[in-house]
Amino acid sequence: MPTIRYALPLIAAAALCAGEGDANLTLTLGAAVGDAADKLGDFEFEIPVRGGQWGTSAWGYGRGRGHSRATVAVTEGKAGERILTINAAVAADNWIRGGKGEYIVTLKPAEGGSWSGSYTGSFQISGPAGYPYPDIRPNPVPLPAAPADGDKLTVAGAVTVRSGVAWPGLVPGYVAPTAGEHPRLCWRAADKPRIVKLLTTTPQGQAMVARAQQIAGLPCKNQFAHQDDGIEEGSDKASTWPAVGFGFLWQVTGDRKHLDQAKRITTDTILKNPAGRRGKGVSQDIHHAPRLTALALVYDLCADGWDADFNRQVVDEIATRVVECGTGKFEGKGMAGYNANMWSNHNGIRCAGTGIGALAIHGDTGSAGPVDASFYIDLSAREIRAQYETGFGESGWYMEGGWYKHMTIARGYGHTFAAYRHARGVVLDPGNRAENLLIHDLITARPGAQPKVQDVTWATLLGTISERWLPGVLAVHDRSVGLNGDKGFAIGYGLLAPYAVATYPWEVKPVEGQLPWLLSDTIKGHWVVRTGYKNGADDLVLVHHQKSEPMGGCHYERAGSVSTLELWGLGKQWLAGHFQIAANNGILPSDDTGPVTTAWRQVGDRAVVIDADTSRAYYQDVDTKAIPDKAAYLTKTGGVGWVKIPNWREMLDLGIRGKRSLAVDVSGSSGAPMLIASYDVVVLPAGFVARGSPPRRNFQSALNTHGEEASTKSVATPSAAGSDPEADADQAAAIAKLPPHLRALAEKNAAAQPAAGAKVPGKRQLTGPTTWELPITAAAGSVRWEGNRFTVGDPAAEHIAGILIGDNITPVPGVCAADGPGTYLTVMTIQRGPAPAITVDGGTVSVGKRKVKLDGGILVLE
Repeated sequence: MPTIRYALPLIAAAALCAGEGDANLTLTLGAAVGDAADKLGDFEFEIPVRGGQWGTSAWGYGRGRGHSRATVAVTEGKAGERILTINAAVAADNWIRGGKGEYIVTLKPAEGGSWSGSYTGSFQISGPAGYPYPDIRPNPVPLPAAPADGDKLTVAGAVTVRSGVAWPGLVPGYVAPTAGEHPRLCWRAADKPRIVKLLTTTPQGQAMVARAQQIAGLPCKNQFAHQDDGIEEGSDKASTWPAVGFGFLWQVTGDRKHLDQAKRITTDTILKNPAGRRGKGVSQDIHHAPRLTALALVYDLCADGWDADFNRQVVDEIATRVVECGTGKFEGKGMAGYNANMWSNHNGIRCAGTGIGALAIHGDTGSAGPVDASFYIDLSAREIRAQYETGFGESGWYMEGGWYKHMTIARGYGHTFAAYRHARGVVLDPGNRAENLLIHDLITARPGAQPKVQDVTWATLLGTISERWLPGVLAVHDRSVGLNGDKGFAIGYGLLAPYAVATYPWEVKPVEGQLPWLLSDTIKGHWVVRTGYKNGADDLVLVHHQKSEPMGGCHYERAGSVSTLELWGLGKQWLAGHFQIAANNGILPSDDTGPVTTAWRQVGDRAVVIDADTSRAYYQDVDTKAIPDKAAYLTKTGGVGWVKIPNWREMLDLGIRGKRSLAVDVSGSSGAPMLIASYDVVVLPAGFVARGSPPRRNFQSALNTHGEEASTKSVATPSAAGSDPEADADQAAAIAKLPPHLRALAEKNAAAQPAAGAKVPGKRQLTGPTTWELPITAAAGSVRWEGNRFTVGDPAAEHIAGILIGDNITPVPGVCAADGPGTYLTVMTIQRGPAPAITVDGGTVSVGKRKVKLDGGILVLE
């Protein structure tokens, strides 16, 4: 068995005494690590400051966030300077071999209580550090020889400093588990009498035990048959999971038959098959780590009943797998799927298994004696935090998509928050950001439909919800999986039983509707506004998805367009579109990166204004490797230059500049359930050419309406072109006045409109009559123009009413053309029944008690 010797007390309670002004300072040293003088990358060090005292140890992260362990000596210089001597042992990552860094950092006080500075130092490239093959399993092939040490590089540069929340948080009054104390991951040994009482005397507890007993005897694949969380039936990665259910029943009932069942599964799936060779993907990180997570959990629940020899075998196997997952190595080679990027589902799953495994055996005795797993406990904690900071942003939306979000949570990530709280006494999300991993699933649920929250999300993440929102979340839990729901309490399979108990808020009463109206996200640009949560179709939910921050190597996040607006409610979907500049068939905003939030303002109660720079949304993603002459390409396309996007690559800048403010009011002040105001500024360069097409400058706004009807269902169109000859003549006359390129589009649209009463597919989209497009469906209702005012839907029932104001607006019957760049203000309300009047007085638009106006080019709500 390997000895895990590393010990770094950075997140030990003694080193994190809380106090006012506590923070974590991150120092970025420019061009400080690398494999050669011309291949240097930045290096970050995170130093805790508690009560004004700078920590003496720090974690460092390189380009791929390959970790380092660093010691820090801090002295005070003249005029309040801080002189830091940093010695870092740098592990390899995906990009560098690793080595030893020695740096002298000089920091000077800057405005706003921050710091600025510079550094000098060296980086010794190390051969062996780049090849950390753990010699813990027989290797099927000889290992390659480790390269010799490389050069010692002299480095220097600027240092930037940013301040973050004091992390991690501490559990008040926490007492660390003693060596050999179990359980410790979901609850502590001393808590067992209280847990058993709750499970045997309360309706919730009795339902939990009944569900755990119901599924305990089912074959592994049958336990997952109803799940949709990335666990396939009969999956090898989940073969150990039913054992956790038996371990839970052992803790609750004391019946040794459950203990024996857990031992049998552990023996058959792990100890008789230590390399995991029987299942598919055994060397892949997202298969190997979930087996480790379950092995750690079943050991934690059964260690107080198993014999010492068997416990030692299990401790040895857990320690082996902790090193394998912690280093990303299996049988001397890199694990399949290994990805050190913090946003990756692979990294989240692998590091979760590492952390939970290390927590389970820290201080216990294996074949080589007591295990010190502090290094992997602390490293994994940082990786777990980085996942919800970079992969999930601030809102809980996952940049790799919803399926991968739930897969990451299911395969171990969700399990870490409770485990670290109980077994380490730390709070991984002291800013309550992780609660949005669950809340996002609730807030973005289609109005009138039960939210699709996976069992694992309920069971593992209910404990992350803050006191403010817990009653409302519990209300949804109760009617979904609780006593007023399916009564399964999210115990979809055995592994979830202890978590369902550990995270359930036994003393909290559910309160319907007590949920946030806004999820804000300045990092990823994923904003959600909801009128309420009544479990009814009358709720309205608006999602503004900017996709602000791309990440190199993440191919899933590029699906779909940027800067989309989606609006659901009142029985259908109303908006699903994006802003764009049109040229020929259209230049869409890049699928790779979108507007960047520059500021956001909450206006009173339940109203928000989001300001963004939209220029980057029009950068074009091209394969520069296929362009022999980049300068000639700029001339051909009319581009003005190439721009390097952070975490991404160079993109073509066409010279389009823009900004946007989006205001959403759900306070009722407008007289409607929701008011939406969008103000856009678009500036095109002279002689604008889009991808070689002739110059054309047309602005398109984002009001698109989609019906909720199935594509096979037909609905009657209440009115359409062809039903009124006089109206058709007026429309033809209006079209004839349009510029040629607008005229062709409008004529195409008019020809496509069905006759009155005709049956058209519910998903049919009819291109709007101008470049201010309104694609519509019969389900949502026709778009009607009166000058620059519009309605979508039936004015006597559910509908949108709005107005368009801006440069180059041509209000003619049935048409509202916006031909050219400039400024455009759209104000609309959505409601059932009569809409509040929209009046315009100079630069102010009044709707009910709400006023929308421009102040120095900024959208203001009053």
